[in-house]
Amino acid sequence: MDSVSKARNIFIQRLKAYKLATEEELIIAKAPSEILHNSRARLYRNGLAVVGFTALEDFLKSRTSEVLTTIGNGYAKFADLPDRIKDAATIGALKAVNFHANIVKHRGDDVLAFIQHEAGLIASTTQPSFQISGFSLGWNKSNLSDADINEILGAFQIKNGWGEIARIAHKVGLGIPSLQGSFKNAALRRHAAAHVAHTESEVIDLQDFRREALAIALGFDILLSRCLRLILDTNKEYLSGKSDTVTSRGSILFADSIANQKWRVVKEGNKRANRRFQDLDSLMNYCMTHARENFQSVVFRDISSIPYEWHTPFLT
Repeated sequence: MDSVSKARNIFIQRLKAYKLATEEELIIAKAPSEILHNSRARLYRNGLAVVGFTALEDFLKSRTSEVLTTIGNGYAKFADLPDRIKDAATIGALKAVNFHANIVKHRGDDVLAFIQHEAGLIASTTQPSFQISGFSLGWNKSNLSDADINEILGAFQIKNGWGEIARIAHKVGLGIPSLQGSFKNAALRRHAAAHVAHTESEVIDLQDFRREALAIALGFDILLSRCLRLILDTNKEYLSGKSDTVTSRGSILFADSIANQKWRVVKEGNKRANRRFQDLDSLMNYCMTHARENFQSVVFRDISSIPYEWHTPFLT
């Protein structure tokens, strides 16, 4: 599953493009006399406030869908799943399908086929072989709130979801005071930029959001991916509701860039390099194999120790 996480791949590419856009001089205001330039720059900044947050929101929802639709591929029975996942796969899915039916109809697509397909997935939860609808969590309204993030992680038995996201972000070098606050502020900027014509989105806020979005996405994904592995393996400790199973299982393997197109591999908690590599293929092979065997996530960091990519090989 890891190698084909479409949601993750799309988000990483969008974030790279977003970073480049926020570094363009075109978005920076000039002297007050430069009225036309400043008006154009404001439009660009407001647009970035909208698309930046939308990229993160889309990833969180889409990655959740990927995880949900994969649960049925393991050995766990539907009856053995956490209660909040079972509720989401039935009651939550019904609410989301009802909400999205109007969107599907408005697009001109076959709304009847959409409802029948999703209803079939909900009904499948009564069978030994089942599949959970990707709309079960996070899709029953237009936008995600910070409370929705806690709800999604809570359904997977992660207590204090935002706190756990922050803990992982700190581990990988993205220690940001309040990621929940960052998400709230970005949502407010997006709303203002989309609905208030004279909004002035600040360049520094847009640039800071790139790191904030990366920290939120990475932490959220690693947590959800660990939960998925435990469900697929029918881990009794996890399924019985011991929430610390998710946080105690799994660590991080860092692939850090160093000078002259070389890399070093460092295990979480270590300061010294475990291995050094001079070519990317050898680095990737080692990291993916080692991480797969040891329930580790792999985080790639640039020469400034800032993450730019991550993988969860334990899902393959």
